[in-house]
Amino acid sequence: MVRKYTLKRRAERQDETRRRIVSAAIELHAAGPASITAIAARAGVGRVTVYRHFPDEDSLIIACTSTVFEARPLPDPAAWGEVRNPETRLSIALDLLYAYYAEMAPLFASAEANSAAHPGLVTAFAPFDGALERIRQSLRESWLVESSSGSLMAGVIGHATAFATWRSLTTDQGVTPGQAVEVMVRLVRATADATPRLLERVDSQ
Repeated sequence: MVRKYTLKRRAERQDETRRRIVSAAIELHAAGPASITAIAARAGVGRVTVYRHFPDEDSLIIACTSTVFEARPLPDPAAWGEVRNPETRLSIALDLLYAYYAEMAPLFASAEANSAAHPGLVTAFAPFDGALERIRQSLRESWLVESSSGSLMAGVIGHATAFATWRSLTTDQGVTPGQAVEVMVRLVRATADATPRLLERVDSQ
């Protein structure tokens, strides 16, 4: 019984150390690239301890990204799922998505800057990419026009919901979040007006 208790306490300490390392890496990477030495110092452990838990930087990056997305996931399409008007649905989704991007901007920018050096980021961002695609699908399906993958409509909605679009408008150009949402809704509306309607879907309404 004593041995089981000892093993349990050891596992708990290891989990706590792992959490401290991940937390330190997230904090440091939010400000820019961080070395293992800096991460170890912030976590209060040695470099060897970091490598014991994470044998390479990619494994640490994946752990950090998973932790962030679990704590702060993308907006849930259920928030606008009952809204039938496509423009209103898109406006609600972009309001929530752009607020999310504003909060997550430092980490997203850091990930983007380090993607070439750390191929593991592609794997780490796979859950995010999947969640964003579900958001895009929920927005595409509300317009009674051709919006299948590869279509102009799908491309414009993809552009409107991209982090790079939010950053370009609000950070680079100084547009307010509300204005950014409005201009993207207008763009999607104009694209829908220029796209053939799905008559079979109209007839079924």
